[in-house]
Amino acid sequence: LNLARFLLDLTASNNKNYGIRHFTDGKVMTWYEFARKILIDEGFEDKVDLLRGEKYRTFAKRPENSILL
Repeated sequence: LNLARFLLDLTASNNKNYGIRHFTDGKVMTWYEFARKILIDEGFEDKVDLLRGEKYRTFAKRPENSILL
């Protein structure tokens, strides 16, 4: 409901500042916490082993702070 309201308000405004938007409904969380919440909500918490960023091996540089606001 809140996402729908946000999208309606955004499309109804005359804001010409186009681009990518992030919507979290007011709760600050990391990508890890976001993925974990999805798994819990869908009943897959015990079926998937998530790794936190510091344990995930990659050649890509990761930001120190990647919270979703």
